[in-house]
Amino acid sequence: MPDITQIAAVDFKKGSKFSTCVKQSLPNIAEVQKVAGIYVDANDNMSLNGGYYDSVCIMTC
Repeated sequence: MPDITQIAAVDFKKGSKFSTCVKQSLPNIAEVQKVAGIYVDANDNMSLNGGYYDSVCIMTC
């Protein structure tokens, strides 16, 4: 079963938003990277479609 890679929520009454990315416990394979656009570089930085995102390890959530 794949890991969750993004968690997001919106409070419609207040208009506030929350979004964070979660690093997968298994490394991405090349085909998955091409389809999803999610990469984790050698320094453990996550990028999604070319933009870097704050992320957390799924094991610490």
